[in-house]
Amino acid sequence: MKTTLSALLFVALATGLALEPPSSLGTMTPAARDPRVQALRAEQEAVKNDPARVKALENRIQEIYLETQPALPQDGGGITFITEPWELPQVGDGPDIVLDTGRILATGADYEMNGSMYVAWSRARDSSVRVAKSTDHGNTWQPLFSFRTAPVSPVRRLHLVVGAGDSAFVYVPVLHPDNNGDVTCARALRNGTGLTAFWVSHDTATINNFTFCRDYLSPYYLYCCAGNEDHGPAMDDYILRSTNFAKNWAQTNRFRFVSDGSYQAGAGQYLYVAGHAGFSPYRGHVNLLVNTLYGAPDSWRETGIMPDTFEVRYPVMAPSFYYPPSGATVWVLYSHNFENSGDWDTRYAYSTDAGLTWSPSYYLAGSVSADEWLGDIKPYADPGNTWMNASYISEETYRTVYRHYCEQSNPSSWSDTLRINTTRSAGTGQEVRPLLVYSPGAPGTGAGCVFVGSGLNGLYWNAPWTGTAVSEELSRRTPVGFDVRPNPLTSRAAFRWNGSAQNLTVLDAAGRVVRKFDSPASGLTWDCRDASGTRVAAGIYFAQLLTDAGAATRLLVVE
Repeated sequence: MKTTLSALLFVALATGLALEPPSSLGTMTPAARDPRVQALRAEQEAVKNDPARVKALENRIQEIYLETQPALPQDGGGITFITEPWELPQVGDGPDIVLDTGRILATGADYEMNGSMYVAWSRARDSSVRVAKSTDHGNTWQPLFSFRTAPVSPVRRLHLVVGAGDSAFVYVPVLHPDNNGDVTCARALRNGTGLTAFWVSHDTATINNFTFCRDYLSPYYLYCCAGNEDHGPAMDDYILRSTNFAKNWAQTNRFRFVSDGSYQAGAGQYLYVAGHAGFSPYRGHVNLLVNTLYGAPDSWRETGIMPDTFEVRYPVMAPSFYYPPSGATVWVLYSHNFENSGDWDTRYAYSTDAGLTWSPSYYLAGSVSADEWLGDIKPYADPGNTWMNASYISEETYRTVYRHYCEQSNPSSWSDTLRINTTRSAGTGQEVRPLLVYSPGAPGTGAGCVFVGSGLNGLYWNAPWTGTAVSEELSRRTPVGFDVRPNPLTSRAAFRWNGSAQNLTVLDAAGRVVRKFDSPASGLTWDCRDASGTRVAAGIYFAQLLTDAGAATRLLVVE
């Protein structure tokens, strides 16, 4: 049991000997104080219950930010797309599916609600980045597109984000070697065509790490946090935002001590950033930031956790997709160096008020005989879904990728350990940590993992529904086949699902009940009217379906 020095340190912290945690909140872009921006902020406050108008005003504010900042080069983003065809191995190493062989430098992954999954990875052998797609829950994969930086250089950091709706681009931002480190973003349509690239950052700041995400509204914004993970107290991290699908980026804030972390959107307008200071005497502090308005510079609030002064690394933060988002449960997962002994564990804390206050820190994995670290945590990005999955590597003789899941109503009650990789030992490293990927509609629950092999050789995929992992209760699965058409809608929408339901409730953007249908069959039509028969106003709504197997929610746009 891990006590002694930790217990003594807890007493010291409780009796006032704790270090004052460093503040991450740095400076806002000067444009945030522009009178035009302040007037638009006041207008937003007046219409805060109308999400469509709030976002339209945010678009106008973004234009003012861009006016006051140096324009990024429009030279193709320093990327050259590869036109020669390439193939995937399409073989299995036992049950682990092989996506590539050779040394892998960095990975990224994301998914769509139709079940499609995407993986990007950087190859050492030819300094290329490849992107592949699966439409059958990971059983087979197809090449999508490939590129290199110009000048050619190995890509050591990348991410992958998939958009939605008519602008469902596939984004692969990478760390570019220009200016001692810039961020550029390759963009393609979901079928791998329409290839283009845009700079995200391009200046003299030394950047060696970044994180990237999108929100889940329509139309969506993109967000990036870029900085230097080796920074000292005087170095900043840059918060950037794009409102036009990566074409232009505005810097909204300069923060401190949030590198080596994560950027994740929740339901609605909420955004979450986790990071850490990385220098003495604050190596044990996890910095946590929450934004309630599309990353607006003056809408950040800061919290944090400091279980002790021992070193922490690789914090990852993720909210449940609960609505309204102010009531979401948020988890932060991080690697913890027990008593600075070199024994790494995976710990977590959670918040039940969207990141305002935090629970004590708990062990998700705390073996005394093996390092258990390099975690990932991902929400199921479907409004109303409250499940969460977490993964980590256990460095025993055979490096094993383990996965757990839990639910918002009991955020400290995790499932039994589920082993992901079966025949291939996993590699370790921040840029190649196992990545969770959901595949909605798969014949099983939760998420699978993309992972790199031992020695960073080879890229692999495996998931519980392949039949190689411990079976899970299908009763925990979100109902499959809940569909709404058309969406956006103007006069009526048809809801369809599999099986029977207890009820279907339509909620407005504030979470108020607009219409409720009790004991519907396997489908119904809503005429865009509330319980009194009045036609609802244009805006964002949610359809919440409750069945014996669980709940599912769909976002509706009424025009």
